[in-house]
Amino acid sequence: MKVIVMQRDDNRSSGFSLIEVLVALFITIIGIMGAATLQATSLKGNRSAYFTTQASYIASDMASRMRANPAGVASNAYNAISTIGAPVDPNCITTGCNASQLALQDHREWAQYFSNVLGIAGYRPTLPEASGTVIGDGTNFTITVNWTESVLVSSTAQSYKLHLRL
Repeated sequence: MKVIVMQRDDNRSSGFSLIEVLVALFITIIGIMGAATLQATSLKGNRSAYFTTQASYIASDMASRMRANPAGVASNAYNAISTIGAPVDPNCITTGCNASQLALQDHREWAQYFSNVLGIAGYRPTLPEASGTVIGDGTNFTITVNWTESVLVSSTAQSYKLHLRL
């Protein structure tokens, strides 16, 4: 009986070839780049949602101020308000404000969201490069908050509008 012995061919090396390693590295890099892009997009969306929420809060604040001063609304004190060039302080908070003075005070305090009207040290505006307006006819009002979102090298103008009927 003859025994056949199989010998191993030692000329073949075991392990990975350079091409296999490069393909695996390429696939890993594509995956990491996809995850980084997803993270950046998520952060941008989160920041945009934050700004929109702040704009909603700011517009709602003015709507609440208007609801609290129906005599000021009736006297058309809220018909045309802009946060560019806020009014001077009516100095009536401690002595008691009439409806027109309270509307001026509301305007002044609302403008504080956009610029340092009250002169507070270390002030930061609630929204970047923002402004607000109230336009109305005594019954129907549109409260608008505008701001600019900057993303790397580009800027996008954004706006939030609240329609109010009093």
